[in-house]
Amino acid sequence: MIGQAVTELARATGFEFEYDGTTEDRDFEHRGGLSVRSTPVLIGWATPEEVPGLAGDIAGLGGSAYVERTPDHRTYVTGMVVLDTEVFARLSSQPGGFEALRAIVMHELGHVVGLAHVGDPSVLMYADNLGRTSFGPGDLEGLARLGAVDCL
Repeated sequence: MIGQAVTELARATGFEFEYDGTTEDRDFEHRGGLSVRSTPVLIGWATPEEVPGLAGDIAGLGGSAYVERTPDHRTYVTGMVVLDTEVFARLSSQPGGFEALRAIVMHELGHVVGLAHVGDPSVLMYADNLGRTSFGPGDLEGLARLGAVDCL
């Protein structure tokens, strides 16, 4: 599921992603810090007790960390996706659950590469998923624009 979501993100952005293996790292709250050294994006599962941001109806969280090299230039150095263990366990056994869970991962990875929530309920980056299981036209346009930005 994670691999499929990353493949869709790569296809939409043109970015290249590389699997870096497993880790014992559980620090979803403090990715990056003040370091200019890039670290792998952390993707993992947690409970709301471990990551309070997952409380309530939140199935996942995603974001990135950057360093400001000059006032007009930020370099993104890492990111994270944390997924609610209980939500994933519950949805995985339901019809269409795999697709719904993959959509959650794709949404959170969208945040990692720079997309924010949008006001259009027909796209995956809408704050609440209303049944969409793939990137919509607006998502794809935003991801393509991100992929067109020069990286240093």
